[in-house]
Amino acid sequence: MELPKAFETRMKQMLGDEYVSFIKSYDEPRQYGLRVNSLKITPEAFEQISPFHTRRIPWVPNGFFYEEAD
Repeated sequence: MELPKAFETRMKQMLGDEYVSFIKSYDEPRQYGLRVNSLKITPEAFEQISPFHTRRIPWVPNGFFYEEAD
């Protein structure tokens, strides 16, 4: 993937030693995620009515991973 040079420069400055891992992440399969608006529904209730398979994101209380639709 070709990233804009200004973006690459900014990310190198921000990430320092973690920049290499960041760039390598572009070669990994994409992860799809969403966050539930907990003012409207609880994450537990969302799990019960979700029309597709989800799994919890451990570090985001109202976050879920889901699979890409065909």
